[in-house]
Amino acid sequence: MLVSSLTAVSVLVVGLLIVGAGVLLVRRRPAALAVLVTLAVMLGLAQPGAALERRKATNVIVGQNETLDDTLVAFGETVTVDGTVTGNLIAFAKRVVINGTVKGDVLTFAERVEMGGRVEGNVMTASQFLTVRGQVMQSLHGFANIMEVTPESRVAGDSILFVNVGQLNGAIGRDLVLMSSMTDVRGQVGRNVLAKVDRLTLLSSARVGGDVKVYCEKKTGLHVDPGATVSGKTETIVRPPKESEYAQPKFYAQNALGIVIVFVVAWLLYWLFPALFTAELRSAGDAAKAVGIGFVALVATPVAACVLGIVLLGIGAMADVFLIASLIPLITIMLWLLAVYISKVFVALLLGRALLRAPAGQAARFALPLLLGLVLVIISFHLPYVGKLLHFLVWLLGLGIMLLQAYRHYWPRPTRTAA
Repeated sequence: MLVSSLTAVSVLVVGLLIVGAGVLLVRRRPAALAVLVTLAVMLGLAQPGAALERRKATNVIVGQNETLDDTLVAFGETVTVDGTVTGNLIAFAKRVVINGTVKGDVLTFAERVEMGGRVEGNVMTASQFLTVRGQVMQSLHGFANIMEVTPESRVAGDSILFVNVGQLNGAIGRDLVLMSSMTDVRGQVGRNVLAKVDRLTLLSSARVGGDVKVYCEKKTGLHVDPGATVSGKTETIVRPPKESEYAQPKFYAQNALGIVIVFVVAWLLYWLFPALFTAELRSAGDAAKAVGIGFVALVATPVAACVLGIVLLGIGAMADVFLIASLIPLITIMLWLLAVYISKVFVALLLGRALLRAPAGQAARFALPLLLGLVLVIISFHLPYVGKLLHFLVWLLGLGIMLLQAYRHYWPRPTRTAA
């Protein structure tokens, strides 16, 4: 039941990610295409191995005449495949070298990856240095600081690459999606090139079978040598320099509207639960206690809601109350989000009362301290360098104050009877 529920939740989350990437793709954001294609490949093209073998050693070697009829999970300083792996290869090492054949997919996390053999599935790799000299019969997905695809190499499918400095000298059968600081292309791309780069150079030997679209900050971000061939159109989209948000009237209007909304919500809560707004921090220990409770609430609540949701979904599926069971964790998450949103109110009220020397618990002394405190808190959120940290601390302190006050005033206590 637990495995089934986890699978359902995982599929739902990945589906939402794909939908979100599709929405961003409609807005012509190249990064969304990379996310969308990667998720699609992971869902649709992965080839599970029939069995699993785990090897851990300083040097893990699949010999030249060795055929491993399993999926191999390898840990070591060096992982070398000179023979054949009929399943997938999952490698965690300082250096991964593939000179033989992997008939499934390859997933690697390493400092240096050298692929000189043949991979019949997809390659997904994250490394400091990536060198591709062999054949990838499906798609290549790579994250690397420095990458080289040599002239004799070939990727039959798509390539999605996130690299700092790249050299693409081989052949890519389908589309190339690239995010890079600087990349030179000397080889062939069967269809389109979509790139977000500081500089992309198509040298004279480069051949592109479709369009080239480049997002960059300067018009010189794309350079095409006279000898290069592009069958489709070439388009350079220069992103205008981002104007400071402080110079835009919209920034002040949005923050003013946000203050008004929070102020109205706070008044409503004060009318419903006045005891929540009588908190006072008399010492640094009280503040530390509130921050600690707020941290637990901020982190533990969504985790607990997810676990509760998995359990209740399984129980609900068996008891035919699936809808009711699924609403409980959803309501929990919604209440958690509301609590995080209004947490700033409690900090703002404390700050305003401290500055105006207004006592707690009086409705007439509620509005002005709250308004002053909200203005100061919102300003602190936009301070350079420390604004994000202050925002996080306000979340923690506000959640802690709210929970402590709710516990002190609304949690039922057992009554003591005289002996």
